Amino acid sequence: MKRTYIFPLFLALVTFIACDKVPANGDLDGMWQLLSIQTPDSIRDMKDKGVYTSFQLNLIQWKAKRTFFSHFTHTADSIIIYDISYSASNDDYNNYLVTPKDMDNGVFDSFGIHSINPRFRIMKLNSSVLELQQADTTLRYRKF
Repeated sequence: MKRTYIFPLFLALVTFIACDKVPANGDLDGMWQLLSIQTPDSIRDMKDKGVYTSFQLNLIQWKAKRTFFSHFTHTADSIIIYDISYSASNDDYNNYLVTPKDMDNGVFDSFGIHSINPRFRIMKLNSSVLELQQADTTLRYRKF
């Protein structure tokens, strides 16, 4: 093989490998649509509410009427969420941490989250279904 072909071949191989991202969290990685929020008193149908949660690396994007971001830790049986933040508007590039007052005002009700650093037990997780539980609340998602 001529020398002139070795470098372009090497460059193409390195580029291909660098662009291939392996899911860091297995089946959890990707976008999920919230289908329902179940409590002992009720089941709230969320299919048509446009509530989405995306997991990638150690970041979560929460999308409904507003967009929020947070970090998380994923273990075999749980997800621990921390540092939930938001931007005041699309033109505001500052991030503001969600406070207990924000939680009291119901900012995260549409996501089924009621505390600043929630810990969810993973009840079911595969390539198409995610079911999380915190205390007496169960969240059901489908892969979108």
